[in-house]
Amino acid sequence: MKIIVLAIPHTKTHPDWQGCAFTGKVLKFLKMMSGRGHEIVHIGHRDSIVPAGVTNIAVTDDTTLNIAYGAEYLSGAWKTNGFAHYYDIRDYAHQTFTQGAIDYINTHADNNTLVLGFWGWGHRAIHDACPNCIFIEPGIGYPSAFARWRIYESHAIMNAMYGAKSIGTCDMDWYHRVIPNYFDPEDFVYSEDKTDTVLYLGRVYSGKGLDIIIQATERAKRKLIVAGQGTLAQMGYASTPSHVTEVGYADAEQRKMLLSRASAVVVASGYLEPFAGVQVEAWLSGTPVITPDWAAFAELNVDGVTGYRCNTFRDFVTALKTVDQLKSSDCLAHAEQFTLEKIAPRYERYFSDVLDVYNRDGWYTV
Repeated sequence: MKIIVLAIPHTKTHPDWQGCAFTGKVLKFLKMMSGRGHEIVHIGHRDSIVPAGVTNIAVTDDTTLNIAYGAEYLSGAWKTNGFAHYYDIRDYAHQTFTQGAIDYINTHADNNTLVLGFWGWGHRAIHDACPNCIFIEPGIGYPSAFARWRIYESHAIMNAMYGAKSIGTCDMDWYHRVIPNYFDPEDFVYSEDKTDTVLYLGRVYSGKGLDIIIQATERAKRKLIVAGQGTLAQMGYASTPSHVTEVGYADAEQRKMLLSRASAVVVASGYLEPFAGVQVEAWLSGTPVITPDWAAFAELNVDGVTGYRCNTFRDFVTALKTVDQLKSSDCLAHAEQFTLEKIAPRYERYFSDVLDVYNRDGWYTV
């Protein structure tokens, strides 16, 4: 298959920039699919790191990002501020990326070329300007989509986007597929040797339920490490609670250490999480997770085996007091279904099904 992967316009496809979940998916997708006999082209930043055999087409560089966002961004300000400041799809970086991608695709792609838009609506203009290729949204974890061909991260987000009306109407699409996110076991260290500290790893803000986590860990008398973009001060805390340690943005090596040593990872998102990849990252590290009982958590977290799903404050406190009883080996065994090796064939099957629509008997191909 010929596959063109559209990167994220405001970042580099590089391990140092995996604080952006979209960038992380691009980086892992390239590693997952390289070496499997496909012709893969990556369109993105000049300094992107791509596997051997993948062609990198540079349409942006540091000058582009500096013009769009300033030198402070390139120095790593996003590690504290997050990436939301850079989501304007009309800015200079996005416009430059979009035009470069359009020029390349319309020159090199054919009717059987698969173009994967990992940035959702940020890649819509490329979709509209390149009708002679097959455009796929390959990892939908955002609240709206536009492409004919869609892959959702979970049944939770796919069902949410169809909405209640679909309970009474026959409007499901056979080519809207669910394929879970994928993870590289080499990015983590499995360990059964845990500390008595629990971990919160993610954006530091109230939407992730961090206030609840701080209150519950205090009540359960557990120490809490908070790691991620943002600070408690930005959330309105006058000082860091005595049982909490803030470590800021965690790079790849620090994430590996924190996840492997924690007795549990806790996340209490108040919104419908499309996937919450930190769950799988924790399980690959042998660490159970404590979550709400909705969205992708209900789909992925096996209550009483890989963690606990909670409905009340009492549930969170009880889970924190009993989570050490769960087995690291059960967490790892559950996580193995999400490895690059296991997920790659599912993408290939979907791509083949889509190509059958153009080249064979479509849905009736046998």
